[in-house]
Amino acid sequence: MGGKNYKWVILLTSGSLMMFFFMVQITWVMNVTQEVEAGIDSINNSFGVSSYPIAMLGFSIPVFTQGAGNFLQGNLVHRIGFRRTFLIFAPLLIVPQFIIPLLPNLAEGQISWAICLSLRGLQGIGLPFGVLSPLIGLWFPLEERGMAQGVFMTFVGVNSGVGALFAVALGDWAHTFIFLGCVMLMLSAIWVFLVREPPLLERGVERKETRKGDKVSIYRSGATWLTVWIISINCWVVFGTTGNAAPYLRAQGVDATMIGLTILFFSLASLVAAPLSGVISDKLILRIGAIRARSYSVSLGFGLATVLIVVYPGLVETGIPALIVAGTFLLGIGGPWSSGPGWALPADLDPHEAGAISGLALIMGQAVGGIAGQTVAIMGDSFAWPAAWSVLALVAAFGVMPCLLLPKIASTKGR
Repeated sequence: MGGKNYKWVILLTSGSLMMFFFMVQITWVMNVTQEVEAGIDSINNSFGVSSYPIAMLGFSIPVFTQGAGNFLQGNLVHRIGFRRTFLIFAPLLIVPQFIIPLLPNLAEGQISWAICLSLRGLQGIGLPFGVLSPLIGLWFPLEERGMAQGVFMTFVGVNSGVGALFAVALGDWAHTFIFLGCVMLMLSAIWVFLVREPPLLERGVERKETRKGDKVSIYRSGATWLTVWIISINCWVVFGTTGNAAPYLRAQGVDATMIGLTILFFSLASLVAAPLSGVISDKLILRIGAIRARSYSVSLGFGLATVLIVVYPGLVETGIPALIVAGTFLLGIGGPWSSGPGWALPADLDPHEAGAISGLALIMGQAVGGIAGQTVAIMGDSFAWPAAWSVLALVAAFGVMPCLLLPKIASTKGR
């Protein structure tokens, strides 16, 4: 298997797989209620968890642990290969998907809840974003990489809408978990069969041999840490909005069917934002270089996120269905816009260390994303939702700064 079209095969299969992998998050959020409600099938009721922020630990813990897992993945892919790394980590995500629905019947409330959160943490470690994202970056040449990462991140963004529809259609949260586990298992088998290791050298780029000690470690590079900063703010926006949009709508009295439809539009925003931002940054490369093109496109995404997050509560609290849907669609633009060009940066900086840079960015970014999801949940539950959204927007604005600094210190010429 090969040829010019193979890169598209790996993009589409990896994107589809990642879409369903990330549904372990939205299907959790869609089945958590603000309060324990009698007669409502929810994770809260099944495990006897009365606090909404405590229930949302099932969302935040995998976000935190995903960073550690992706850091390990990013450092392994160039040593043992992408397929082998995937086979080590993916079972940690898939197997607990079948165990968690059984827990309420196997153990007492607090014990089953503790086991559940432990398994959710294991799922975060197993989520193989640190395998699939750099794989995409290395199969596509520089002038197509932003577009490819944008398409890949579109699959990630669409998971929210598709997963929300699954949750509404299947109803029972346990059935939703098991159904999703079966799909992940099937797609993983297809991916393992199709995947090949990427080229050792980036197309069109020759790696210069250096004497031992001449090569600067990625951990000592200012460009690496600015990239980490950029991706961390991207995770703050993505997880802060994705994790709290559905619970916020539920707190405003929106019914489940309407929430499912609205979250679908939230995810559809990524169909526009992620590929468009990636293509724009690709087109700008010939004029201003890759790093500057990526950075400027990401900074626009952070600006959009800041403004759109601030106006979101005002649109929802009108109670007008059209404005609720439109506002949630706009809320979904900022994160995906900065994701496409943002996740192209590790391969742009050094294609031979793309996995390691991605892993480092993920261990920091996932921690920041977990803090975002939990911060908004706690503030929304304890204070006021508009204040929670404002804090989310304020931090998003700080993402513009590293975007302006990175082009000035990136050491690779022409990138």
